[in-house]
Amino acid sequence: MAPRYTSLIADDEAQVRLLVHVTIASDAYLVLEAGDGDEAWEILQTCRPDVVLLDVQMPGRDGFALTRAIRADPLLAQTPVILLTGAGTPENVAVGHDAGADHYLTKPFSPLHLLATLASCVGERPESAGWPVAVAPVATSSTASSTVPHRAQPAGSVPLVTARGASTAQGSAHCERTVSITT
Repeated sequence: MAPRYTSLIADDEAQVRLLVHVTIASDAYLVLEAGDGDEAWEILQTCRPDVVLLDVQMPGRDGFALTRAIRADPLLAQTPVILLTGAGTPENVAVGHDAGADHYLTKPFSPLHLLATLASCVGERPESAGWPVAVAPVATSSTASSTVPHRAQPAGSVPLVTARGASTAQGSAHCERTVSITT
C-alpha cells in the first residue's frame, strides 16, 4: 500500500527524529527526516510534504525562519506546520504563531497528542492511519503543549490533501529515492 501522506521531521537531535519517526510511522505516512534547517528546506523544495514538523532551535535555518519561508512560498504556503520544540516560553509560542505555525508542541510531548495533531493537519482521524487513540482526552496545558489556531483557508480554496492527494504517492516515490531516510 502506497503512503497517503508525506511528513517531514526536521530536528538536529537524531534521537528526537527517531522518536517522532517511530511514533508516526504507519502505512499511511512516508516519513522524511532532516538534521538541520538547510537540509529541511532542500527536502521541502523537492518533495513538498503534506505536513512538516520542525524543531525551533537547530543549525541552519531555525524553525521560525523555515515556517516563514514555507508561508512565503506559493507552492508550500498551505502546508501545515507543527513546531515541536523544547523552546516553550510564551514569547516563543507567540513568535511561532506570528511566523505562521499551525501548531506549537513542546518537548517532552505526548505521543498521542502528536498523533492527534498530525491527523488533524491532514483531515484524518488517528485510527485511520493505524495509530492508537487516546482513551481519555489528552491534556493541553500550556506547560505540556500549545496549539496555535489553524490558519483560516481562503474562501473557495481546496484543502491541501484533496488538492495534492493525487500527486502525493508519485511525489513520495521520488522523495524516497532522492532523500536518505534514517530509521
